[in-house]
Amino acid sequence: MTQETPYQLVVRKGPTVGQVILLDLPVMTIGRDPISDVVLNDPEVSRQHVRLTLTEDGYTAQDLGSTNGTFIDGDRIGGEPVILRPGQKVSLGSGVDLIYETGESPKMTVIADLGLPEEPAASPPAAEPPPAPESAPEPEPVYTPPPPEPAYTPPPPPTPAYTGPEEPKKKSNTALIIAIVSILLLCCCCSFTLFMYQWGGDWLLQYFGLLP
Repeated sequence: MTQETPYQLVVRKGPTVGQVILLDLPVMTIGRDPISDVVLNDPEVSRQHVRLTLTEDGYTAQDLGSTNGTFIDGDRIGGEPVILRPGQKVSLGSGVDLIYETGESPKMTVIADLGLPEEPAASPPAAEPPPAPESAPEPEPVYTPPPPEPAYTPPPPPTPAYTGPEEPKKKSNTALIIAIVSILLLCCCCSFTLFMYQWGGDWLLQYFGLLP
């Protein structure tokens, strides 16, 4: 069967309030089981809770033996298919309420009609503060070259100490010779005197007037 009119369910109460469930399959199951076509994770929902089947007049709903039951506008349904009318409320237990809508429903895709809180209007963006005035660039430091190093001047050579005038070497040699000669003469005299004393005795000394 070709589906020309769009159908959908809008979650009015449950774990995902405001969710729009598009009915785009001929047969769809709703439950807590992950293999369901529409998964609603709520403790009031059974694993396979309700089946929706497309007909010429729209979708029908039939309970699949759920624990907490399926209700249409407050009336519990059983395993027999019940045709759904636009705007009707389909309740799964006491935890989930779904609104059935079609393309002919004036409330279709209008979530505000479900009593959902409207989103606050976006506030205008805050005005940006004026840019801070740019500070004047700091002057670059002026490079001052270091003073030139003085040219190296070697120190003057040391001045030799004053030792006075040198005495002539000739004078020193003469004095040394005189001293040596004097010593030799004295030795000769002493030797001669001793020799004469040994040879001639006292008479020789008396002769020379050396003894009284």
